[in-house]
Amino acid sequence: MSTFRLGHVVPHTLTRPLVIAIALMLATPTFAADFTITAADGTETTPQVLNGASTGVIEAGGTLTVGAFEDAIDVVGPDNTLTNNGAITAGNTGIYSAPNATNATITNSGSITAGDDGILSTGANAIITNTNSGTITAGDDGIRSTGDDVTITNSGTITSTLFEGISSSGDDATITNNGAITAGNTGIASVGTNAIITNSGTITSTGVGGIYSSGTNTTINNSGHITGTNHAVLGATSDSLTLNLLKGSQLMGAINLGGADNDTVNIHGGSVSATLTFVSTENINLLGPGLKLSGDVVAVSVDGTADAARSVVLSTITSDIHDQIAQRTYLPAAPQPVKGVTSTVLPGLQFKQHK
Repeated sequence: MSTFRLGHVVPHTLTRPLVIAIALMLATPTFAADFTITAADGTETTPQVLNGASTGVIEAGGTLTVGAFEDAIDVVGPDNTLTNNGAITAGNTGIYSAPNATNATITNSGSITAGDDGILSTGANAIITNTNSGTITAGDDGIRSTGDDVTITNSGTITSTLFEGISSSGDDATITNNGAITAGNTGIASVGTNAIITNSGTITSTGVGGIYSSGTNTTINNSGHITGTNHAVLGATSDSLTLNLLKGSQLMGAINLGGADNDTVNIHGGSVSATLTFVSTENINLLGPGLKLSGDVVAVSVDGTADAARSVVLSTITSDIHDQIAQRTYLPAAPQPVKGVTSTVLPGLQFKQHK
């Protein structure tokens, strides 16, 4: 960015004309700064900037590599579009989108490798997409968003060494994962209100949990795999979280929704055998066949085409129950016993009554 400086004291007689000239210079609109990096350009080492209503493209085979303390691309001003089909490597943040960069559209179908965040977006109404060919590898967060009304979709691979695969702190966020997320802390973390989180892919966390939500009125829809060393799903107090476990859900880790509010879990039947133990959960609704509620444990009957064929089971959770379940709602079908369809009893088929 160029800087205008006055190198000496301006004589009084020239002050007004010069001030007018400076005002005209500063009032001149900032023109869009489009850029394209191609394979023929070799490795580009100069950080790129989008200045509003502009377009940036890194084509397949194109490479942008910047230094240890630099962002590869800064997005400033509204209505920018950025597409990466090549390779971005940054010592700091791969792509940084400023607070005034509203309505930004950021699409990654190539690779982003960053020492800090892969993509950091701070403006409202952003659309951030990591496609099925996209990979994001970050020291901190894979994708981090602080703006409201943001849509984040991952169909590719996100790896976070220290923190979150996807982190959102704005309100009314829509977060969808049908790819793979591996995170040192949390796979998907949301602290804004009215978030909708949908997972049909794979989430693996070695820290706090697979999915964490603390914002009020959040809905989590899961039909994928979630593995959390400490928690598969973790909520907070006073957030009234709704967790929908759809057919195909496979969870390894505790389910703790925080309690002290009005959390609800809707279980729509299982495609594999399971015993699920819920902690600090007020409402559990059994909405599919083959479900049985006993104490604080929900048993899901076996689907032989899934469990016996893949030898994959949902988690048998052994954590102690910290709070009593305050309410149970209807059971539309008569409880069915857990049935084994193979001669080998798998860990997920073991039903244990908690004292």
